[in-house]
Amino acid sequence: MKIKVFVFILFSICYLSVVAQCNSDIKTGQATFYKGIAGSAKGNCSLPVGINDTMHGALNTKDYDGSMACGACIEIKGPQGKAIVKIVDRCPGCKPGDIDITKEAFAKIGNINSGRVPVTWQFIPCKLSSGATIKVNFKAGSSKYWTGIQIRDAKEVVKTLAYFKGNSWIPVKRKMYNYFVATEGIHPPMKLKITSISGKTLILEDLLINDKKDIDTQRQF
Repeated sequence: MKIKVFVFILFSICYLSVVAQCNSDIKTGQATFYKGIAGSAKGNCSLPVGINDTMHGALNTKDYDGSMACGACIEIKGPQGKAIVKIVDRCPGCKPGDIDITKEAFAKIGNINSGRVPVTWQFIPCKLSSGATIKVNFKAGSSKYWTGIQIRDAKEVVKTLAYFKGNSWIPVKRKMYNYFVATEGIHPPMKLKITSISGKTLILEDLLINDKKDIDTQRQF
């Protein structure tokens, strides 16, 4: 009986730590490289990538998981070393387990001339700058009649988003382009609840729609 209880507890810990706390979360696949999207927001995740940010990549459609992987950090281990990249794009042509990364990241894990190397990889919490806080981005054209919301700079992958209406939380569906979209609109000032993949929850209150700049929540998981 004690063994069964221990196994159950261990399983629960692994489940709640999807961001790569357990060895069972290690993926196996092939890594390739591309020029990346530094200085733009042209990836499927719709996330802005700094002009000097060369450590990013694109996941296969299965592991992209409907954009849930967007903004997540991944540690990749290859024949010649390891690299940490942020997921900002999707690779439709990649097989499950495969990842397409920048040339700079690829050079850390394998020989550039090979073009493709076997790798293992796993999600890890992002190492943000000291004091970095979560930002809320409203998609251009958002209003109280149609509202698109993206969460940026979170240490952990954001799994769900809901808004408070009346006496209940209304879940908002996530799109492949990494925005939670309430087609019915959300009336400001709004109260949002975001939940990370490990189960951490933040309540963000009194948010007004502003599609011109990110809103700094001064909060973090």
